[in-house]
Amino acid sequence: MKYILCIIISYFLGNLLFAYIFGKLFKKRDLREFGSHNPGSTNAVRVFGVKIGGLAFLFDFLKGIIACFVGLKIAGYYGLLLSGLFVIIGHNWPMFFNFQGGKGIASSCGVLLMYDYRLFFVAILFFMLVFFWKKIVSLASITASLASMVIGCFILNNVFGKLMLVCLALMAFIRHKDNIKRLIHNEEKPIV
Repeated sequence: MKYILCIIISYFLGNLLFAYIFGKLFKKRDLREFGSHNPGSTNAVRVFGVKIGGLAFLFDFLKGIIACFVGLKIAGYYGLLLSGLFVIIGHNWPMFFNFQGGKGIASSCGVLLMYDYRLFFVAILFFMLVFFWKKIVSLASITASLASMVIGCFILNNVFGKLMLVCLALMAFIRHKDNIKRLIHNEEKPIV
């Protein structure tokens, strides 16, 4: 029962799409009608500016931390893993937004920080290196997800922890599938 509770709380916490919420709150506009139509922080930066986009990223990041903290308190280590996984699922496929959510990168960073701070810093390092090189958020996000998964699978001993990292990376790839197609065809736009 405690694991089911972790799943339910984290999934519905993930449904709080802060880029959408802050767009409605501060700009009275639905982010999904502008830019890439994605209710995530990158589109919020493009449409509403750095302040709102940055605030959305921060709150999505905190969402990942809070979900893992709650899961840890309810069900220990495996509660943390389940909560970390389902807060991203809730963000990416939110029931209250017709299962069309963000891409889960900010929340994944929060999950990584709670799970193993070393992997959080790996993700940040790879994200920043690729972003400052190419100025393409999607490429930096995909690279960071892949790097944290690969390194995590080498340095961690728990098979369930490794499985969570694989799931996080897989979800990042699934949610970035259109970006990947544009990257392959050299059509992905940098953020400037």
